[in-house]
Amino acid sequence: VTGVQTCALPILRYSIFTHKIIVATTTNKEDDSIELLCNLKAVDCYRGSDWDVLDRFYRAAEKFNPINVIRVTSDCPLNHFSIVDFAVQEFQSSALDYFSNSNHEPDCLEDGFDVEVFKFTALELAWKEAKMLSEREHVTPYIKNSKRFKCAWKKFCLRSEEHTSELQSHHDLVC
Repeated sequence: VTGVQTCALPILRYSIFTHKIIVATTTNKEDDSIELLCNLKAVDCYRGSDWDVLDRFYRAAEKFNPINVIRVTSDCPLNHFSIVDFAVQEFQSSALDYFSNSNHEPDCLEDGFDVEVFKFTALELAWKEAKMLSEREHVTPYIKNSKRFKCAWKKFCLRSEEHTSELQSHHDLVC
């Protein structure tokens, strides 16, 4: 989880696939409060490069030796565990290297509810081989664009009545 806002952390813990939440933030002084909050909430926090987000994210994950990584970003504070569970189920059932419910315009964009799931081995290869600034200042461009990985996208469909009331409750709690 890259710099996840505190409002998303409690609800994401309900995912049946979430075993460890790690907040990856910068070493910038203005992010000291994020580390402090993580310590108060007993959430692991990794601090790394401001501009090399791929390096920061890789190093945050590597210390826990995961098989797969679920990524939720701080600009999605209302994200919900059911969206995480959907993304992981799609990822696993299709034997993919990368899956997202978003980040693939124009066909698949659920902005504010983005979830990415990918193999740690894909992240590690991206970390080793990504050279362009545009591949380092974000986590997954190399994985999505190098044509070395099996990737897929599918919308969660936020308009489903089943999830609308749950998401509205979460929104009301946060706001």
